[in-house]
Amino acid sequence: SAARLPALGDERHDVGAMYEHLAGLAERHGRGAVLSGDGQSVKFRFDGAQGVEVLRSWRRCVRELVGLAGGTREGLQALGTKRIYEHFKTFPWLGCLTIKEIFCYLYPAHPRSIDVNVYVPVGSGAQRGGQAVLGLRDVGGVDWHKEFLNMARSVPDRLAQQLTEAIRARSRSCPFADDDRVPGVRQQVASGRPTAGDVEVCMCFFMNYLRAKHRGSVPKGWTMLQRSLWSETSADR
Repeated sequence: SAARLPALGDERHDVGAMYEHLAGLAERHGRGAVLSGDGQSVKFRFDGAQGVEVLRSWRRCVRELVGLAGGTREGLQALGTKRIYEHFKTFPWLGCLTIKEIFCYLYPAHPRSIDVNVYVPVGSGAQRGGQAVLGLRDVGGVDWHKEFLNMARSVPDRLAQQLTEAIRARSRSCPFADDDRVPGVRQQVASGRPTAGDVEVCMCFFMNYLRAKHRGSVPKGWTMLQRSLWSETSADR
């Protein structure tokens, strides 16, 4: 189908047909049925200020990254996490929040190339969460990756053990826990410890929790965060 995403090496086809197909679906069924994401930018993907040029730019970004890596997993690993981040930063519509999302998606498949303990971009929401949790008044010059990595590595022993048990208990129902295509999943299950990327996401959740508490209502999309789903970490253990 012309609406499919063309292969990276395909020089003849553009993403225009795919974009028009998605825009048509969004018009008929609503943007939320086509796109997901909690950032502000996702609300304007079909707006004239973004539109198909976002897809074209991101496709160029990935094509060039593959070229820098020589088209191999080993080449990507040789580039390293910081170099990959710097490459992403040179393209429009790729800010810290978006790159963090990309890192979180790619870490399971490429944990040696994109290691969130080596570097993870930190969005503004997570920075506000970190400031509140750490009790920082002045955040000028704060190395947020360093702060979040330290938080991940300094979890109190008792809580760390509970967290390890919860991670491994949940992993038993994960269909990818022993899948060679996502070695990062196996790696994290084996360690049973959080990463700096996990802390970054938790700081975002914390700020959302504070907003929900202030409003007195919980967003519908928060079903996955119900305490009952993580009973392994309950305080009465």
